[in-house]
Amino acid sequence: MSKYLKSLITACLVVCMTVCLGIFAAACTKNPDSGNGGDDNDFTYPSSINVTVLLDDGTPASGVSVQLCTVSDDGTADSANCKLPRATNDQGVASTNVKESDGFKFEVHILNIPETYYYYSYVDANGNPYAAGTGARIDVRESANVTVKLAIVSVTDKISEGSNTVKLAAITDTLKVKADIESAGWYKLAATNAFLLSGTGFALTNDNNEVNIYLKPNDELTFSFTDENELVFTLGLTAHEADGTAAKPLPALLGSQYVIPLEANKTVYITNNTINGKVVSALDVSGTNFKANYESTDYTEAFTLKAPTSTVPQTFSVGTADGAAGVVTLYFGEHVDKTLGSENNPYIAELGVAVTVEYDGGEPVWVSFTASEEGNYTFSYSADSCIMAGNGEFDLVESDNAGSFSVTLTANQVVKFNVSSKSWDPASLSITITK
Repeated sequence: MSKYLKSLITACLVVCMTVCLGIFAAACTKNPDSGNGGDDNDFTYPSSINVTVLLDDGTPASGVSVQLCTVSDDGTADSANCKLPRATNDQGVASTNVKESDGFKFEVHILNIPETYYYYSYVDANGNPYAAGTGARIDVRESANVTVKLAIVSVTDKISEGSNTVKLAAITDTLKVKADIESAGWYKLAATNAFLLSGTGFALTNDNNEVNIYLKPNDELTFSFTDENELVFTLGLTAHEADGTAAKPLPALLGSQYVIPLEANKTVYITNNTINGKVVSALDVSGTNFKANYESTDYTEAFTLKAPTSTVPQTFSVGTADGAAGVVTLYFGEHVDKTLGSENNPYIAELGVAVTVEYDGGEPVWVSFTASEEGNYTFSYSADSCIMAGNGEFDLVESDNAGSFSVTLTANQVVKFNVSSKSWDPASLSITITK
C-alpha cells in the first residue's frame, strides 16, 4: 500500500512542478502586445534611430535637418516632445539617441532643407508632400532604421483660397490650373513671380504680380511666368468682399489690374482713389465688345486714360457694347499732381498713415491734417535737415534725425504746417500722426 501511495505522491509532485514551471514561464515571457515585442532574444531597445534621407533618384541628401517626435498611444504625434534635430551626413544619415522611456513610436520631421535642394519637398511613399509638422512613422520594435525621400513635386493642377505653393519639375512656359472654389465671385490672384494670364476669352498683354478677376468654380487659367530662372513660387487667392455692383464697387488701387469677363446686359463698377496728388487712372483699357464710362464719357475701343479732371474719387463702370458677352482688361496707374505741396494744395496727412515729403532749398512744402475729434495728437517724424513751422499750432521744430511732439486739437481743427531745408540741400521728411 505504501508503495502505491509513494508512486501517487511522486506523480502529483511531477504534475504540480510542471504546472508551476508553465505559470512561471508565462509570467516571465513578454506579451507581444504589451509594447515590448516578443521574446527578449527577439527585441532589444535600440540606442539610436537612423534616418536616411534620399533624393528621388536615390542619391543621399546631406545637411538636411531631421527631428524625431514621439507618437502617443492614440497615434498622435507629440510636437512638444521631440528630440533635438540632427543634420544628415554625406551618406544622408542622421542618427538620434533614444532610450526606452521615449516610447516605441516616432514621427520623422524635416525641419530644414538646404538651398542645394531648394526645389525639393519631403514626400510620402506615393510622392505626395507631407503637411508641415508631419512625416513618416517609425516603430523601433520593427526597425530602428527608416529611409525618407525628398522629391521635386509636380505643379498643382488647381488653386484654392489661401496660399498655394508650387514647385515645378523644370522650367516651363505655362502653368494650367483650375479654380478650386465653392462659389463664383471676385478674387485677387497674387504671385511671388510676375506673370501673364489667359483664360476663357481673354489674355493679359502686360505682366504683373497680381490681378483681380471674376472666377467661377473650375474655371481654367493659364499662367506664363516671365522670370525663367525661378521654379518655386506662391499663388495666393483671396476673395473680394465687393461684388462689383454700384453699391459695392470694386477697389481700384494703385497698380491693380482687372480682368472682367462681361455678361450680357450687366455693368461692373470700380471706384478709384485719390490721395496726396496720386490720382488713380485706368490705363491700357482693352477688350472685346465693351463700353466703359469714365467721367461721363463712353469708350468702346482700347484707350488710355490720363488723370481725371476731378480730384474726387470717381466711379468707373464697364459693360457690354451691344448686349452680348464681352471681356475687358484694365490696369490702374497713378498721375502725380505737380502742384502738390503748395500752400493751396498741401499734402494730406491721415491719422496713422505715414506721409513722406521731399523738399529742396527753394519754397517750403506744406502738409495739412484735420483732427477728427478733440484730443491729444502725437506727431512722430524722421527727417534730415528739416525745419517744421506749425502756423501757431506748434512751435518751430528743427531736426536732423527722428523725434516726436504732441499737440492738443479740437474736433475738425485743421493743422497746416510747412517743411523746409535747413541747409538748402534736398532732403526729406516722413511724419505719422497718431492719437
